[in-house]
Amino acid sequence: MRIAILALAVLVAGCTTSQRSRMADSEMEQARSACQAAYDSGRITTRTARAKCINDAENRYAASSPGLAQQQALRLDLARKVDAGKLTQAQADAQYASGMHRITGR
Repeated sequence: MRIAILALAVLVAGCTTSQRSRMADSEMEQARSACQAAYDSGRITTRTARAKCINDAENRYAASSPGLAQQQALRLDLARKVDAGKLTQAQADAQYASGMHRITGR
């Protein structure tokens, strides 16, 4: 019985995540279309501005990106260590910068 309940919970969670992802994708596509419409109408006058608009839309609505889960885990781990008094905020900031360099390769 417990296994059936657990399986159902995982299935429902997967459906919810997929639905959110589709909503984010839809919102992102609408934002991209708005950028294109603004460019077509002349409200955005350069391709650079159009590209920036689309990039901003992707940043706002992207459901996931490479390294996002690692970044969130790092942030949470460091926050917990600061809250527990194991790190100062300055130490956590330095470790976050180092971790982000490792995650992104930049």
